This record gives sequence, C-alpha cells and structure tokens, in this order.
Amino acid sequence: MRSIMIIGGGTAGWLAAAFLARALGPREAGGPRITLLESPEIGTIGVGEGAFPTMRSTLQFLGIDETHFIRSTAATFKQGIRFDDWLRAPGTGKRHSYIHPFEPPFYAEGLSLVPYWLQQDPRTRLPFAEAVTIQSRVVQAQLGPKGPGEGDFAGPLRPPKPPSRA
Repeated sequence: MRSIMIIGGGTAGWLAAAFLARALGPREAGGPRITLLESPEIGTIGVGEGAFPTMRSTLQFLGIDETHFIRSTAATFKQGIRFDDWLRAPGTGKRHSYIHPFEPPFYAEGLSLVPYWLQQDPRTRLPFAEAVTIQSRVVQAQLGPKGPGEGDFAGPLRPPKPPSRA
C-alpha cells in the first residue's frame, strides 16, 4: 500500500493533493492514500491564492472550472514576482529590482533563445527574462492578463480589443 502525506493545507497543498490523486488514480483503483495535514491554528498566508499562466493547464487537468476556482479562492492572476535588492544590498541611493516572469520564454522544437542572448554584449544586454518575455513590461505598465467577465484564461495577456467602428 502506498501513501502520501502533504504537509500544509493552503492552495498549494490542496492543489498538490488533487493533482496527485488525479495523476495516480483513486485509492480504490490501486492509487495511493493521500493525506493532507493542515493546522487549524495557522491561517492562510495568502501566497498561493495567486494564479499564474500555467495554472490554466493544472485546472484543466483536474477538471476544475477556472471561473469557479478564481471566485472561490479570491485568487488573482500574476505576471511575475518582483525581487527588490536581490543581487546586491542597496547603497548610496541605488536600488536593484528584478521581475521573475511566470510565463516561460518563447519555445519551439529545436530552438533556444539562449545562444542568441549570450552573443550580445554582457555590458549592454537586457537581463535574460526581460529579453525573452514581455512580463516585466506588462508589470511596469500595471497591466493584468485579463479582466472580470473575459472568459477563461488563454495566455499571459488578454487579447487586444478589436478597433471600434464609428
């Protein structure tokens, strides 16, 4: 008999339990016994309630309706996470920030953008994530991937609105 214990009942813990149950099959069909241990004394921290672009495939795999999930968890869609002063401590009024995108860079079979990025002058090239994704520009412009009532999440940005015909 196989068993799995997941420690922590936040969004990540519950999604991990659901994903494993779906991927490995129900206990009655030879799947593992999955136990989720959560503390009644520790409240939700609020970190896992954000949804990132790959969340759509996770919800689809689990058979969970995206709109219902987002409304039930009060989740938000995230473009990435900004790390302030990650590379070096702030000094003489200079600060550094880095946006780690949640959307992976463009990928095609047999094609990698890394060699092309490395060929650029290291003194002047953009950081890799900024060079190969649009998330940092989206965050700086304070844009979101979708608005209320726009249907299921389809990518890192909402589709452009067609021009109005006057």
